[in-house]
Amino acid sequence: MALDLSTDYKTVDFPEAVTLTSVANSGNSTLAVTHAFPRALTYKEQHASSGTVALVSNAYDIPMTLATGYAWKPGDSITDSAGNVLRVWKVDKDPTTAFYSFLVYDPKIAFDLRHTIDVYTKEMTKDASGAAYSNGEMLLYSDIACRVQWAGERGGMLAGRTGDEKTATIYCDERLYIDHNCIVKWTDPAINTPYVFDLEEWVMADRIDELMQIRAKVKP
Repeated sequence: MALDLSTDYKTVDFPEAVTLTSVANSGNSTLAVTHAFPRALTYKEQHASSGTVALVSNAYDIPMTLATGYAWKPGDSITDSAGNVLRVWKVDKDPTTAFYSFLVYDPKIAFDLRHTIDVYTKEMTKDASGAAYSNGEMLLYSDIACRVQWAGERGGMLAGRTGDEKTATIYCDERLYIDHNCIVKWTDPAINTPYVFDLEEWVMADRIDELMQIRAKVKP
């Protein structure tokens, strides 16, 4: 008789309800999982990444029967019971235990994403002569986790205070679909100072261990 381990997860203590998100499917398809089991990384798992994920990662063991129908891969995510979104580094399938093992990390910790921004698009219209002008703003993205890093030496309190064209690089956890009509609003929590940025250029992340980068200039 074949050994059936497909329901063994029901005998494991302290399950956690999580949500899996697959980026391989249209619309970032989600799957609610009632029994996931968080655990620390093993030495073998830490060694495989040369220690890269050791301090910011953990693992989730999830029964295969609860996560079927998707090709889980790096770049997918797990939202834990506290609402934290954890990025998937690696997925291992172990048929001997009937579990997937998801190695995950928290981008906010891994990349020091201590700031948040709001992104607006300018609502453009034309005057009687046909010239385009801005007629207000519409919110596109709110509370995006990021890190705002000033360019050059004059950051912090001196940024944008002398009329200079101050630039910054904004590292974002999410892929933002933006154009040159967009602006970014950010309040520096260290000095409680608001800034508004025009966007100059941006680069989407190509790898899961990279972030989207936006080069922006403080509006005069």
